[in-house]
Amino acid sequence: MLRRRGIQTWAAAGLAAIALGAVAVPATGSGQADKTVKVTVADDFFAPTDLKLKKNSSVKWVWDSSNTNTHNVILTSKHPKDVKASDFRSSSGAVGISFKRKFKVPGKYGFICTYHRSEMKFGLTVKK
Repeated sequence: MLRRRGIQTWAAAGLAAIALGAVAVPATGSGQADKTVKVTVADDFFAPTDLKLKKNSSVKWVWDSSNTNTHNVILTSKHPKDVKASDFRSSSGAVGISFKRKFKVPGKYGFICTYHRSEMKFGLTVKK
């Protein structure tokens, strides 16, 4: 009975570690997990407004729960030539939206909210 209880304890500990995310699994073949940075989409600004990231990092735009205005995230004409702008176009709404993209191509990127073009601008520099 003691041996069986020991096995059950180890199994339970292993399941708890998995459930709590204690077991790390690399997200890429290089052994390094991708970095994700949060950008808040709020009435009427992005926070932060500028970022510098390494290649293969991600940005996750999250709409603020206190928003009353509709917003979106759209890639402008400012981006590396190997990038399709249509791949970087979020849905529109006020709350309950998030939009995540991974940046594989180094260069400068410009984003706006088309509802608030003059106020809501976001710049991203992706380095090698």
